[in-house]
Amino acid sequence: SGHAPTAFCLAAVVTLLPSRNYRALFAPVALALAVAVALSRIALGVHWPLDVAAGGAGGWICGMLGVAASGHWRFWEGRQGIRLMAATLGALSLLLALQNPGHPSARLFQWLLALWGITGAAMAWPACRAGHHA
Repeated sequence: SGHAPTAFCLAAVVTLLPSRNYRALFAPVALALAVAVALSRIALGVHWPLDVAAGGAGGWICGMLGVAASGHWRFWEGRQGIRLMAATLGALSLLLALQNPGHPSARLFQWLLALWGITGAAMAWPACRAGHHA
């Protein structure tokens, strides 16, 4: 399961935000949600506590590495970085639209999320050609 790693990766990114005001406001909420997600995996009996702890630690480390890398390389500010991110977002959104979620009730949400990603990628591409930074 990727629930705990994803939740703790997001919590690490939010906790390490450069803005102290946003960090003070959102970090406790992000950490509480990450802990709730991790505990829910144990409570539902789908993972052992050690699995969840290892996944949470791995997610936290990935979040820290991502924040450090983005602060150091800042590739997204250039034209090539915007194009790479737009192409990645578009491709992943298209793959999401083609997946079978296994739950018919999730299909509409899946397609809306994929459409949102494809639209965002399509809007970012011309902006980088015109020299604008999104």
